[in-house]
Amino acid sequence: MTERYKNFDAAWQEHKGKPLIATVLGADYELPPKLPASVVLRVIRLKNKGRNYSDLTREEIIEFAVDMIPKAVLDEWLGKGMDTDQIADIILWAFHQYQGGGGDQGEVPAPTTGADQTSEHSTLS
Repeated sequence: MTERYKNFDAAWQEHKGKPLIATVLGADYELPPKLPASVVLRVIRLKNKGRNYSDLTREEIIEFAVDMIPKAVLDEWLGKGMDTDQIADIILWAFHQYQGGGGDQGEVPAPTTGADQTSEHSTLS
């Protein structure tokens, strides 16, 4: 290839990163390794207005959930009775992880891998 060519697909695949994994209503789900650009832009706009994650309204949290979680998965969770506080827990945990916060924020440790691990991961991307 020439100097004026760049395969972005290959470059992005190399730097994809590891997904976030969360157990929700008895099943493990994968969130994308990085936030969608649309979500990042909305976060920047909120911060430019002097707001933080703790200032988010329930409506804003649901809007972020719609942007971050596929409709089929969100519909499944809602069909199982998930409430807005639970959705907020997931979204705020994900934001913390995406910012490099790491840790479990006081949650139960993730299950260890091993022969007794039976849950499948569903991709949230």
